[in-house]
Amino acid sequence: FLARIGNYMRVENPEELARFIARNSDIAELLEQAARHTANHPRFSSGDISVFSEPSDSDYCVYVNADLAVDRYEDAYAIENQVFSEVLEPHFDKLNFRIILSFDTESDD
Repeated sequence: FLARIGNYMRVENPEELARFIARNSDIAELLEQAARHTANHPRFSSGDISVFSEPSDSDYCVYVNADLAVDRYEDAYAIENQVFSEVLEPHFDKLNFRIILSFDTESDD
């Protein structure tokens, strides 16, 4: 899964992502689908996958971070909601916030 996810976006911390996938094999396919769906969006310009956890927390979550070729945050938020609704929401009972979408504009504003 790690190599397949890397086909869509840069992986910031591959060792941690491999560990996340090993611990969370039940949602590895959903993570790949979220990365693919995001990267294939016509407004996608760049993105990365990163693993995050609080230092005292044993649970990890993965951020799907994307910069979009839009000028307004509202447009980025609408695309984020679209990806969430189409890919993650139908399986949200399994996710429990282990996959988090974070979309932004390319604009410096």
